[in-house]
Amino acid sequence: MFYAGLGKDRRRYQRLNVNFTAFYKVNSPPVLRTQLGEGEIETSTLDVSKGGISFLSKHNLPPWSTLLMKLFMFKMDDQGTVSFSEPIEVMGEVRSCVPSEDSDYRVGVCFKEMPKEHGIELDRTLESALKYYA
Repeated sequence: MFYAGLGKDRRRYQRLNVNFTAFYKVNSPPVLRTQLGEGEIETSTLDVSKGGISFLSKHNLPPWSTLLMKLFMFKMDDQGTVSFSEPIEVMGEVRSCVPSEDSDYRVGVCFKEMPKEHGIELDRTLESALKYYA
């Protein structure tokens, strides 16, 4: 896949454009965690893949910040019945944060650490969605 002026798309995983609720907490740097607080911040996702996620944030999150994310995704069975997955928790690293519309920021996060069972749930959820959209 090519983007005008940017060369070849180097992503390893196919992205799925989905909008669902997610939550994040800043893990580091400590000064950002102090500024934003210890609580979870709700956000809306833009897309997700096995390797990462992008979402909208009211906060300018500097690259290399680490976030603990909680994803509440939907999945579909072979009969077309939609259900929510178990919450998927993952540690991620901010790779990009660019101004977007309405004073928001578009944040790109690379997944770094995920419990094995959450990785399996993420794979299943993405595969079921890709079957539906394919």
